[in-house]
Formats: sequence, structure tokens, C-alpha cells
Amino acid sequence: MALRTRNLTWRLLPVTALLYACSSSSPNEVRPAGAEGGAAGDENGGTAGDENGGTAGDENAGTAGDENGGAAGSEKGGATGPTALPTVVTTLAGLPAALALSGKNLYFTVLPSDLGNDGKVQSVSTDGGAISTLASGLRSPGAIAVSGTDVYWADSETVFPDYGDVMAVPTAGGATREVARSDTRTRLVLAGESLYGLTFDDESVTSFPLTGAPSAGTVVYPPSSPYAVAALDTDGSSLFFFSNGVAQAQEVGKEPSTDIDLFKVSVAGGEVVDLAPNATSGSSGFDSLVDDSTTLFWSDSGSGGVYSLPKSGGTPKLLTTFQSGSAPVQIVLDGTTIYALSFYALYKFPKAGGTPVTLASVSGASSDRYLGSGSELSLAVDESNVYWTYFGHGQILKIAK
Repeated sequence: MALRTRNLTWRLLPVTALLYACSSSSPNEVRPAGAEGGAAGDENGGTAGDENGGTAGDENAGTAGDENGGAAGSEKGGATGPTALPTVVTTLAGLPAALALSGKNLYFTVLPSDLGNDGKVQSVSTDGGAISTLASGLRSPGAIAVSGTDVYWADSETVFPDYGDVMAVPTAGGATREVARSDTRTRLVLAGESLYGLTFDDESVTSFPLTGAPSAGTVVYPPSSPYAVAALDTDGSSLFFFSNGVAQAQEVGKEPSTDIDLFKVSVAGGEVVDLAPNATSGSSGFDSLVDDSTTLFWSDSGSGGVYSLPKSGGTPKLLTTFQSGSAPVQIVLDGTTIYALSFYALYKFPKAGGTPVTLASVSGASSDRYLGSGSELSLAVDESNVYWTYFGHGQILKIAK
């Protein structure tokens, strides 16, 4: 897949409505806007500023306050934003699929080129610098997770019949090993000495031991498949996920349901508890679920809302709402703050609820402007910065919290 870099503009939404032009390798220009929010006028930015944020001047730049980013303080509910600029941590030779953070290093999978079978697992310091290649010659690397001294990722074999694999490699580099041999996983989470993943077609949650011979794993949910499962999360003792609830309904003798509910189940399996019926209304494969010690938080890409719910159950609380088309597809929790990544913007807002702040947004042509890839996690946070993939540009970016 070729990288296209024309007509791309990072837009840091007001107070000062700066425009950040981003090339395929590094930021190259900052343009201040007029007093009313309109951009300085050229073919990449355009003119016209009004109280809703100003309109970029052509079809490739988008409108501040539309579905691609949201206007600062507009009547449409857009987010306010600071003036800091994102930093390019590294520019890759391919497109990033997933991102994980451990200590002072970022770990990521890189999709194969059009030549095929040249995907990679790589790492780089959070400060940038040289990229380390931990595994190469991969067919289709996707979801990634880090635990201790090992990096785990989902892939498929490079030879027929292309079975799905979960592989591991030391964080310092070395020999790769096979952890699981079954369907390719789109989400990976770790709890104790086990790895949990979703199948590529989101039909089941399966556990795998981190040591021992590769296996097909143990299905934790559902007891019979296929039923849609998405947005896997764990706190070490329970697994949380979205499902249409059919399997649970059949277990208790109820009529099957097509609602997307929020469930929990012990990491060892057993009784499945329906915590919240109709928890999400969109494409649940693009929704995200995280937790703290007492509470679950999730994004609903259909309604544009982000919600919270006690782990013991109850009534979901709406924390904030985004415009249609700019809803987060990924969220991460950092203390009292939630960071949210949509396809076109990065936000933050209090986990207790409140108005989101737009940290950065991007506009451009087609998939060039995509930040995360959607199905795999590509957002991380540490004590100082937020990190995310600029999928359409083949970059990993960071910005101060």
C-alpha cells in the first residue's frame, strides 16, 4: 500500500486555530490563523472564518466544526483545544497496525507492503531515534501486547494453509516463538500467566498460556459460536466485552437477542453476567473498553457517546458526546483523564465527564488522513505524553498531556 502525502493538514483547533502541515517525514510549517478563526489563505488551507471555527478552502482541508474534527466551542458541541503541536516520534517504512507502550519504549506492528510477507514487529524509544526490528518477514501482523520481557502479536502463517498464530519475541530481540495456533486475533490482553484474544471475525474470546507448547487455547466465551464479540478488556480477574447476547440468552432459556450488551466473565470462564443491555449502538468492532479499579469506560461509535458503569452493574452514565463521524474508536485511561482517538482527531476529557479538549486533528484525502486503523489498538499514554499512530502517513506521533 503506497503512502500518499499530498494535501494533508494537521489542524490544532482553537484557541488560535493553528495549522500544522505534515510531510511524509516531519512537520514543516506552522501557519497562524486570523483573529476570527479562519486560516491563512492558500490552496492547502483556504480562507473564511466565522464563529464556528472557520472553513478550510477546499475539499481536501475540511471544515472546522464538521464531522472531521469539531469546532472549538461551536453550537454543534465541538471541543476546545490547546495550541501545542504533535511531535513525530518516528516515520516508518510501512503502515502501522497496532501500538503498545512499555517503559520508555513503543512497540508496534507494521503491515506488509504490496510485495507481501514483509510485515514487521518493531520498537523505538519514546524519545525517537533508531528503530529496532524484532521480527520480520511477517504475513499479516496485527494486535500487539507487551508483558515483562516479551512482545506478543497476532499474525498468520506465511505458508499455506495460513493458520492464525500468536507469536512472541523478547523485547530486546532474539528468536521468535509460537504461543498459540488458531484463528488470528484482533485484540490481545494479558492477565497473569495467560493471554486472551478475540478471533479475527470477532466470534469468541479464547485464553492461551504464555508458557508451554503452542495450542488452540480454551474458549472462554461463548459456549457455542458464532456470536459477535468485541472490545475485549481485563482487570486481571474478569474479562469484559461487548456481545449480542445470543449465547447468554440461550443459556438461560430466553429469546435470542441482537442487542449489543456489555458482559463480564471470570478469566477462568463460568457464569457470564450481562452488565448493561444495549450498551453500544454502532459497529462494536470499532468501540473501545477500559477500566479502573471500580469502573468500566467505553466508547460507542454509533451514538458518539463515551459512557461509564460500575463493575458491579447499574445504569450507564453518559460522560461526553462527540459529533457524528468524529466519535472515538479507541480510548485509554490515565488517572482522572480519558484520552480518545477517532479516525481524525485526538481528544482528552475528565473520566467523571465533561467537555472534551481537542489535542490535534487532521484532514486530507481518503485514508491518508486516518490516525488509528480502528480494529487494533494504536493509542498509549505515559506520565508525560500521549502516543498514537498516524496510520495514513506511516508515523507514530506524540503530544504532551
